[in-house]
Amino acid sequence: MPFQKGNKINSGKKYTGKHRENISNGRKGIKFTDEHIENLRNSHKGQKPWNKGLTKKTDKRIFKYSQKVSESTIGRKLPEEHKKKIKENHSRYWFGKQRLDMIGSKNPSWQGGISFEPYSSDWTETLKKSIRQRDNYICQLSGKYGNCVHHIDYDKENCSPTNLITLSVSSHSKVNFNREYWTNYFNNKLNIKQYATQIKTTSS
Repeated sequence: MPFQKGNKINSGKKYTGKHRENISNGRKGIKFTDEHIENLRNSHKGQKPWNKGLTKKTDKRIFKYSQKVSESTIGRKLPEEHKKKIKENHSRYWFGKQRLDMIGSKNPSWQGGISFEPYSSDWTETLKKSIRQRDNYICQLSGKYGNCVHHIDYDKENCSPTNLITLSVSSHSKVNFNREYWTNYFNNKLNIKQYATQIKTTSS
C-alpha cells in the first residue's frame, strides 16, 4: 500500500534524545542539490504558516513553547567564544554600520559611563560586568541575550550582588512598570545564596 500524504501514523510520536541524536548525526554532511532546494521552495509557495499572526498571548502552544525555551536557558553557561559572538552581533544590531572600535570606552567622547541618576559609588563598570558574567549574559526574564543590569528593589544605592540581575533592553523597560510585582517576582525566582556565592567566585 503506497504511503498517503497526510498519513498520521507518526502523529504524536516522541523520540528519545538518543534517537534524535542519531538522526542528527546521520544527516551531518548531507548537501541538497540546487534542484532539490528549488523543489522545496516551490512546495511551500502559497502555504500559510500555521503560526502566522499568533503570539504567546493569544495561543497556548506558542506560550508553552516560549516558556520551555525561557526555562531551558536559565543557569546555562555559555562558552566565552559564544558570548563574544553574541556581544558582537548585538552591537551590530543596535549600532548598524557604526564601527565597533568606536563604541563605549573606545570612543573619544567616552566619560566612563557617567550617569546623572542617584547611583552609589559602588555602581561601577566592573560590578556590572561581573553581574552579566554571573548570569552568562542571559536575560533573567525572557531568556534572551541580556546586557542591562537591573536593581531588583529599584533602589539604585543598593548595589549588593543579590539585588542585581541581568535583563535585556526590552525586559528592562517592561519591569519599570508595576514595580511591586516585579520585585516579588525576581526575589522569588532567584536563589539569593547561590548568586552571592557565584559573584564572590567571579570577583576572586
